[in-house]
Amino acid sequence: MKLRTLLLTTLLLCSMAAAAADLTGTWQITISAPKPDGTLDKDTGIAKLEQKDNVVTGSVGPDESRLSPISEGSVKENKIVIKTAPRPDRTMTFELTVSGEKLVGTVSRTGDDRTANVEFVRSVTK
Repeated sequence: MKLRTLLLTTLLLCSMAAAAADLTGTWQITISAPKPDGTLDKDTGIAKLEQKDNVVTGSVGPDESRLSPISEGSVKENKIVIKTAPRPDRTMTFELTVSGEKLVGTVSRTGDDRTANVEFVRSVTK
């Protein structure tokens, strides 16, 4: 009986963890980059993500009319990596960690050695 209870509890916890980790949906993005004068430059965007197992697909961009497809997207435990190419000569890489109801981390782009902080907040469906 104890083994059965342990197995059922383990299955329940695993299914809850899998459901909590689902990234599918629309996310509002805020990018914060330090300027040379020490102030922060903030920019916003949107991500439309779909997750199947450990693969993330969808699109990312500054707004609904300028979305670029995700060329690579992966999830491993609570770490997410998303790559997109808004221009042929520029790849943006988002390295994110699940933090409660948000995704937080950094974004970098080819040809630029700087990184910026980024936060994804899931949009509330109406």
